[in-house]
Amino acid sequence: MKSIIKKISVFCIVLATCSCTEVLRTPELHVDSLPSQTTYTYGEKFSSEGLVIKNENNQIVKDYCLSKHDGDVLSCSGKMNVVINSKNYKSTSFTITVGEKENKQLKK
Repeated sequence: MKSIIKKISVFCIVLATCSCTEVLRTPELHVDSLPSQTTYTYGEKFSSEGLVIKNENNQIVKDYCLSKHDGDVLSCSGKMNVVINSKNYKSTSFTITVGEKENKQLKK
């Protein structure tokens, strides 16, 4: 029993004297260029054309997913976040604005 306690004590001392200088963290993405269009009319289709995503090293990231897909019909008015996800990176987002639905009344 004493040898087990001695080994545990030595192990704890080694852990206590070991210092890690680098903290592990998840790298971040950032939007380098917004899409060509960020303001839409109600019912218009979303387009990510012109969107450029880069990592912390200023390298273009092409393997990402958006919470809105090209061609999605925008049927909610107001401001909405489009979230960008990519494996091994923290997610980021940008905002688009969708105008109010037109109230077309039929003439008799």
